[in-house]
Amino acid sequence: MKKLIKISIIMPIYNVERYLERGINSILNQTFKEFELILINDGSTDNSSVICNNFKNIDSRIKVINKKNEGVSSSRNLGINIARGEFIMFVDPDDTLEEDALGYLYNLTNTYNSDVSCYRMQTYKNGISKTNININEEIKIYKNSKIIENFSKNGIFLYSVCNKLYKKNLLKDIIKYGMPVICNELLWGIGISIHAVILGHLSSSVVAANSICNVIYQMSTSFILGVANASSVVMGKTIGSGDKRDAINIKNKLLFIYLILGITTATILLLIKNPLISLYNIEDSTKVIANNLMYIYAFHILFQAFTSPIIAGVLRGGGDTKFAAIIDVIFLWLLLPVGFVAAFKFNLNPALVLLLLRFETPIKTFFCLFRLKGEKWINIITR
Repeated sequence: MKKLIKISIIMPIYNVERYLERGINSILNQTFKEFELILINDGSTDNSSVICNNFKNIDSRIKVINKKNEGVSSSRNLGINIARGEFIMFVDPDDTLEEDALGYLYNLTNTYNSDVSCYRMQTYKNGISKTNININEEIKIYKNSKIIENFSKNGIFLYSVCNKLYKKNLLKDIIKYGMPVICNELLWGIGISIHAVILGHLSSSVVAANSICNVIYQMSTSFILGVANASSVVMGKTIGSGDKRDAINIKNKLLFIYLILGITTATILLLIKNPLISLYNIEDSTKVIANNLMYIYAFHILFQAFTSPIIAGVLRGGGDTKFAAIIDVIFLWLLLPVGFVAAFKFNLNPALVLLLLRFETPIKTFFCLFRLKGEKWINIITR
């Protein structure tokens, strides 16, 4: 029968032989004994690996993982994936713990049934303490919005992941549902930047015309993203209550709102394009290009006002972040070479090039609506 593991301690390691023994010993000397220590050697080139293996040989609670150097975040994520404890704690090699630190946090978590428990840290420079800690400070409990309100007001929540004990399920949810969103935004941002690069290499007149169009386009998309974020809050709260039928009803109402939003935004864009373009002192040829591009942006925003809130609002709010990330990025990137060839191989009109690049949005609309026909997008992750 395997010994019960209550806490998994994850320590990312890279060339820290100077501190490593002290840090590991402070963990092994804990009064709380029901833990495992996962040492992630992130491609160290000093004696860190030897030190890890020496400790592994004298304590069965220690697990050593050797990997190529990919950074501290990669090491921590790997540790989370292999951790067996009910709770997870991160400790850096140059950290030292008071001997009752684990027991104190574990008891706090169980007493108050918290998702995260934390304590203040004392920092040192050249052996001299840089912080003062009140050991008699009262225990504070934060819930819901109070967590955000107090996030930067005291020394407990600030910057470090290493002074906290987390429920393992909470961290797994963050990785499972949060990482697709991070990757989504990163790849989407790069893809849109390539759009600008392609158009920017056509001519200076195209650059000027596209800049003019982007002024009003960015204003429109800011409003659309606001609607998307609000939708995510509404949908997340509804699904969190466990009522799928109510979530589907709200989804249908939101889709109607998005449709009206798209038609309205596109119409406004077309109505103001001539007055807007006339404000700029540019050549007539540039005005013609800007006018043509504005028609494409209006076509695009008609679908974007529908699709972006579905992806960033309904799907993400429903926990369907993986599908949302795939659908938001794949067609954007698939059409990049098409736009490149259209621009530089066939020398098509800039408006047609933009249309080809932006045609990913109506394609996404079709797949998003198909996804919403069923219930696969609804993920109840509240506990």
